[in-house]
Amino acid sequence: MVRAVESKSSLQEKKTVQASSKSPHLHLVDGPIAPDARIGDRLRATRLSKGLEIEEVARQLRLRRDYIEAMEAMQVARLPKGFVNPYIRDYARCLGMDPNKTVEAFSEQCGALAQPVAEPVKQRKSPTGNHAPVKLVLAIIALVAAVGIAWFGYKFVSTPTSEPITDTSPAIAVESDVQQGARLPVTADPAVQLGTGMINLDVRANRRAWINIRGADGTEFIDRQFSRGETYDVRVGAGWTLSTQDAGAFTWVINGVEVAPIGEDDQALYTVSIDTKAKEMRALLDTQAAAKSSAQ
Repeated sequence: MVRAVESKSSLQEKKTVQASSKSPHLHLVDGPIAPDARIGDRLRATRLSKGLEIEEVARQLRLRRDYIEAMEAMQVARLPKGFVNPYIRDYARCLGMDPNKTVEAFSEQCGALAQPVAEPVKQRKSPTGNHAPVKLVLAIIALVAAVGIAWFGYKFVSTPTSEPITDTSPAIAVESDVQQGARLPVTADPAVQLGTGMINLDVRANRRAWINIRGADGTEFIDRQFSRGETYDVRVGAGWTLSTQDAGAFTWVINGVEVAPIGEDDQALYTVSIDTKAKEMRALLDTQAAAKSSAQ
């Protein structure tokens, strides 16, 4: 009987072929990431696994290189105040990571390092355990609220509708109650409303660009990339602010007509007062109207 015997050279050639059949795209990047690794290390590892350089990511996000390095190193002090979360969210979205979970992990880990953890305030318990006074106060508040609602409803129903209503307010603009309720919060500044003539001010994107719009109390209404032609209605007289890294990508729009660009191309603007810009736009319209009237 004849047995086929593989020589050492043939075995070595087979191992070489098996090794060369592995995907050339697989390579180690700083070793595996531990499950408890900080989010900055995970951002860096994900970027390297995709073969992206910092310069390439910075170019895509329109951010400085040191901002990308600061996020990966979790050095909050190197990032612009008020834009840490938007930058991290855009970076995570660029890498295909969950933006909300990334921001939450970054805030939790950096907050534990930068701020002392406040001790929870322990609620004192009544020595007798009697909650009757609290329940009584809540019952009184509920009763007063119910009476107020009932009185308001009675006055609304009993008010005659056939009598003419004399409006003594100055004729600034004609808007329905629904429009005014949609555009003006209860904190609106009457002086600003009067100065701007109740104009309908919008922001429209000329090309894809990032924009951030916040309320006077810091409430974040918009924080994302706008597509070309996308329009957002901003409130005048409410203390809103606008920020963008490409002011030339957006245009002020009044009553559906584009008036002027917000700024220059690639110009970064932060916390621009929308009320101030509304006054400027109103003055520009008045000037244009006066010039047109004199020409006629």
